Amino acid sequence: MVERSGSSITTALALAGGGLARKSRAAVRHGWLAAASPYCWYSRSPRSSRHPSAWPFRRQGSANGKTSAPAPFEPTNWQTVWLDHISFEVSNYKETVAFYTALLGWKPGTDEGSQNQCEIGDVGGIIIRRGGGGNRGGGAGTTPPARRAGMGHIAFGITPFDPDQVKMELEKRGLTASPDTGGRGDIHTAAYKSYHTTTPNGYNLQISATTRANRAG
Repeated sequence: MVERSGSSITTALALAGGGLARKSRAAVRHGWLAAASPYCWYSRSPRSSRHPSAWPFRRQGSANGKTSAPAPFEPTNWQTVWLDHISFEVSNYKETVAFYTALLGWKPGTDEGSQNQCEIGDVGGIIIRRGGGGNRGGGAGTTPPARRAGMGHIAFGITPFDPDQVKMELEKRGLTASPDTGGRGDIHTAAYKSYHTTTPNGYNLQISATTRANRAG
């Protein structure tokens, strides 16, 4: 049985083999064998198969709504209620749609010639579009294309969503607000309403009026 203290670990492993004793001392010294940790890979617990490099550092309790850094501006009081879509750019969008449909059960939409908007169950949507160079659309080429994929942007549906109010709140906080209706007219009257803004890391973030209830069927 492996004891909890560093010295006892060394002794126990030494009995199993001289080489292990030296390794165990190094492990204790570097903190790999944390005696009090329930995730020790050498223990007989249900997590005993985990190597130190795979120790989980996920939150163990419920979210408390507190951040470790000060808020960059006053809260908007918006609530994210839907994953509108992820924009997934790939070399071969047709092949990618077929892959995720077969593997994860995503539901393909209409093939638009350059992209396909799929439904990810009751989670939200994803637009799989051609991009990144290479073989665009899936036709055969003479030279095998580079296999690339990237996430162009992500869109979250929020509530409440009033076009003028959302624009004002974004700009009041020093954020950009570029309207996007999917080419369907004015944001006040279009069926699809959204704004693009930029995160502090320079990422393209889209905020839309889409919810589980009003998403396109």
